[in-house]
Amino acid sequence: MASAKKYNIAVHPILGFGKIAALAPQWTYRATIPEGEEVPFSVGRSLCASWQQNRDTLVNAVAELVDGYAVDGLQLDFFRYTNMDFLAKYPCECQACGDRREPWLGHRNLTREDLAAPGVMYKELRQRHQNIYQTLVRVHRVVRESGKQLSLAARARYYKDALYEGQDWARFVQEGF
Repeated sequence: MASAKKYNIAVHPILGFGKIAALAPQWTYRATIPEGEEVPFSVGRSLCASWQQNRDTLVNAVAELVDGYAVDGLQLDFFRYTNMDFLAKYPCECQACGDRREPWLGHRNLTREDLAAPGVMYKELRQRHQNIYQTLVRVHRVVRESGKQLSLAARARYYKDALYEGQDWARFVQEGF
């Protein structure tokens, strides 16, 4: 940190659901991949934001960084659900995703028919957005109270990737985050 300050370099550690997966490997993105198909990188390697424990872990890690270290700010990266290309083909089947779907869908895991049904996908995406948004509100409060800066590595393809993965960064900006 002293060297960074000496050369006027701002230090912003990067955190997100992929970056902290080692803290809670039991709560990662889970999917059934048919034999012979490529296993998406995220399977078992990125935390699923449907788990309240994962959202809490991320907020706690943010607090530890901004309160316990002489950093200038924090950048959120992989602050979303796993990649749309994987989710669209292999929706998460972890317990938390099943628990949040079952009351409104009647079953735990999305089927091919569900993935093609606009109403089902509306509910699914809305819940993803809610989990990411509520976590952002908490992270923003922690970083703001520390007096440090917060930035986001946002998905470039807003309509194709960001919204599907729960990262409605246009809303984040409109609401002052």
